[in-house]
Order: sequence, then C-alpha cells, then structure tokens
Amino acid sequence: MPSATCGPTAPRELESVRRASVQLLSILGHELRNPLNALVTSAEVLRSAPPGSAVAESARAVIARQTRKLSDMVDRVLEVGHLMTDDVALSIQPTELQAALQAAVSAAAPQADASGHALALDAPNPIRVNADPVRVAQVMAQLLANALRHTPAGTAVVVSLRRDGGDAVIGVRDTGPGIDAAVLPHVFDPFAPSRRGADRTGAGLGVGLALARRLIEMQDGSITVASAPGRTVFEWRMPALDP
Repeated sequence: MPSATCGPTAPRELESVRRASVQLLSILGHELRNPLNALVTSAEVLRSAPPGSAVAESARAVIARQTRKLSDMVDRVLEVGHLMTDDVALSIQPTELQAALQAAVSAAAPQADASGHALALDAPNPIRVNADPVRVAQVMAQLLANALRHTPAGTAVVVSLRRDGGDAVIGVRDTGPGIDAAVLPHVFDPFAPSRRGADRTGAGLGVGLALARRLIEMQDGSITVASAPGRTVFEWRMPALDP
C-alpha cells in the first residue's frame, strides 16, 4: 500500500495556521489582560476595605462589570466556533426588513445619543426576505455598533434599505476616518485587526464583523465594504421576495 505524502503546499499551510494561532493568542492575551488586572486589583481592595464602605462598593461594581466583560468575550469566541462549523440552527421565515431596521435603529438610539451621534433611517418601502428575524437583529446591532464606534461625535450614521433587481440591499454608512487600506481586505476575518491597524486600543476581539458575515451567508446573503477617508459603507444583500 502506498504511503500518504504531504503536498508541496503543506509547509505553507502549516505556517499559515501557526501564524493565525499566534495572532489569536496575542489578541486574546491583550484583551484579557485589562479585565483580569482590574479583577485582581479590585479583589485586593475589597479584602482591605471596610465592609459596606464606598470603596468596597466601588470595588464590587468593578468586579461585576469586568466579570460580565470576560463572560461576553468567551461567549463571542464560542459563537465564532459554532458558526464556522455550522453548529447553529436558524429559523428562516418571511421577514419584513423595513420594520426590522426600524427596530434596530430604535434599539441603537440610546447608544447613539450617549455618544453624540445622529442616527438616521432611509427605508421608504417595505421589502420582504426569507431570513431569521433574530439573526437579522443581531447582524444589524453589530453593524450599527461598529459604525458608531468609528464615527466621530457630531456626525451621522445612516441605515438605508432599497431594492436592486431581485435583491434587498441594506446599507450602513458612517462618516468616520475610514478603514486602513491594509486592514480593509481583512475586516470580516475572525480576530482581524481594528480599523486602526496595529493600534488595538478599545478594538475588542475583532469577531463582530466575522459573526455578521457568517450569519448573512447562512441566510443566502452577502456583505461588502467600501471605504475612503470620511466615508465607510457596509452593504448587505439578500434575495428579495416578490411584493
């Protein structure tokens, strides 16, 4: 029986996997450091602070907040794994996008108000698609959070809905600084760097847009991004149902 041999690309593939693993571990280590440091410091404060004092209550609040942050990180990493292996069930049904986008914009309005952003919806006509309403809301929440995070205060984020032939087209447009040219091809990759390239301050794990793209693809849709200084547009397409 002939023995199995590795093809000539195997070393390159292994090197690619190795680099991706190193990048993932580096990002996780960086993102976990701050909440873990805060937990350790707050635990020490709580140990020595008088019970019921303002200092003790402040330390408890920090512990609760950072614990939730760590839990969210773990949940997001696990969700990426489930989605990438198709280990998730969708409830596909006729879904009215105009109403879904109105709900998403309303849900994001407090965040936009708190950060000084104008949030607008341009969806004059109802369009139906076959989709999972819960996952549509999840994708929109991620796209809006991403836009608000990268848009300077006092500027606008606009959500739009239109029909283009047989497709429903959802747009999320912001007026932020744009995405670095080196980063742009990788914005939908799991654990990708932030728009600011190597500066990951406040960037998170870089899984939100990867989750959004995978959920869109699982609903027979596609998403693209175009960016230049002062303007970034995410465009999400799905087959539209007949009126």
